Formats: sequence, structure tokens, C-alpha cells
Amino acid sequence: MPIKSVPITLADGKLRHLRYDFNALCDLEDNLGIPISELGKKLTAKTVALKPIRAIVHAGLIHEDEELTIKEVGNLIGDIMQGDKLAELVKSIMEAMEASFGQPAGDKKNG
Repeated sequence: MPIKSVPITLADGKLRHLRYDFNALCDLEDNLGIPISELGKKLTAKTVALKPIRAIVHAGLIHEDEELTIKEVGNLIGDIMQGDKLAELVKSIMEAMEASFGQPAGDKKNG
């Protein structure tokens, strides 16, 4: 079954899809210098650093455009400091990350 993608629209107005497949997760570990198991701490900390957010979004988008650079992603998310946009972006990232790892144990849906 393919990994679920989460739609997001960034500063250029283009609909994009965050997806964290195996290659994206490996790229993310390389870019952040931490194992994926530590990533949740970065996203749920009271103070969220911007470099990890940029790297996480980049890793989630390269499945659609392998030529997309991390600096270009920074330009696309440059307006996230306004209002609730950062919180919305982090929520989308978390949803896409959860989809990449499957449904948590003990959280089975009926049906």
C-alpha cells in the first residue's frame, strides 16, 4: 500500500504533497544529523527551530520534484512566521510522518 501524502500549499500557491518514504527519511537523517527516532522531540519542543522545519519539509517534497533545493523550500515556507501558519505546517508534517510509519499500535480503527 502506498504511503499517504498530505496536501499543503506554500508561498507559491502550488498544491504540493508531503510524503515521507524510506528515501525521504534517510535524507532527513543526513540533513539533520539525528536519527528519525529523535525527530518527534524537534517537532514537539516548546521552541521550534526553523532549520529542522525546512529540512523536514524538503525531505517530504522531493518525491514530487527531485531538483527542489533546501534553499528553495526555505523561500516557499518563508511566510510561516505569520499567524498560525507554522502550527498548521507542523500539524501537516506530523500527519504525513504518522502516515509513513503506519497506524500506532493499539489505535486500531473499527471497520
